[in-house]
Amino acid sequence: PTDLNQLVAEVRELFQPRLEQTRTTIEVRQPLPTIMADPTRLREVLNNLISNALKYSDRAEKLVLIGEAPAGKIGPRGAIDPADYHVFYVQDNGIGIDPRHHESIFRIFKRLHAQDKYGGGTGAGLAIARKMIEKHDGELWVESVVGQGTTFYFSIPKLH
Repeated sequence: PTDLNQLVAEVRELFQPRLEQTRTTIEVRQPLPTIMADPTRLREVLNNLISNALKYSDRAEKLVLIGEAPAGKIGPRGAIDPADYHVFYVQDNGIGIDPRHHESIFRIFKRLHAQDKYGGGTGAGLAIARKMIEKHDGELWVESVVGQGTTFYFSIPKLH
């Protein structure tokens, strides 16, 4: 079992110097459940999503929200049954992603911005994150509005 509250706290601690440097707040919207998932892989997913949230923002004060999505969320393959899956999100108030890039950002080494504009990175983080969620029989997808921010959702099966 993986305690998501503890995992998020560990990831937040890892990012603490960068959070202070970039004036970023990470808020967990509600207590998160304990799930059956590989904590190492899930930590890597959270690291990649939070790292992108910090990197792709022009705001003086950044906000990253982490929570469990309400029941009835529609994923890339249609409705997600809340009896079978948890759906979590990592949301930021950054630059956003144009809808025409919502799938291509998950391709390995795909970068939307020059390295000098928003810092380094290989363009592999989101591809790796998606693969890790797929190894849990879940999905990872994005919803975004340019200029307002981005929300990454991922589903993890519930064990009955």
